[in-house]
Amino acid sequence: MSDDTPQTAAKAFSGEQKQKSQPSEAAVAPAAPATDAPVGAVGFEFGMTEEGAKEVCEKAGNSWTKLDQQHSECSGAPVALAFNAVARVRFCSKKICVIQLAIEPEAKDGLATAFKTAYAGLHSKYGPKTSGSLMLVPACAGIAFRDCIVDEQVKIDLNWRWRTGESIALFSGPSRIGPEGPPGLYLYYVSMRSKLKTQGL
Repeated sequence: MSDDTPQTAAKAFSGEQKQKSQPSEAAVAPAAPATDAPVGAVGFEFGMTEEGAKEVCEKAGNSWTKLDQQHSECSGAPVALAFNAVARVRFCSKKICVIQLAIEPEAKDGLATAFKTAYAGLHSKYGPKTSGSLMLVPACAGIAFRDCIVDEQVKIDLNWRWRTGESIALFSGPSRIGPEGPPGLYLYYVSMRSKLKTQGL
């Protein structure tokens, strides 16, 4: 659908409007957001070293875990969000190039609300998505939202991409970085510019 917005998503949950799973027209010919590209997320910056990222995480009262040579995890978001989240980062040549947030609200019915909050926040800050698709059904609006993600009754893949190489994705499914866990809801920030710099390109 070419008119996917936080408002149409809310209507899909209420049953007022049916969401389709086909990619939007913007997915065929994406346009770059009119805003500046992100330089990082939740206190982590692209190009930050592991030592710097660990300090940011622990200063916020969270614990830092090294998952493997490329990935580490912060037990919470270093800055306050409208929902709980666990942060993972990927290092390209020892510098942050990817930041991922696993959205983990405390309330059983909080994941659907967190999705609407995250989508509305991204739309407000960066404008309409540049590509992606969205499939929602009213029966999945409450405590069933997580199960619907696992069963693929809910499919979310919303993207904001800049010509400078940065991108943001709000998606459902398994984690895209580090050890794979059960399907969930994620925010995913990438800087291809940081990746290329660390590769000397």
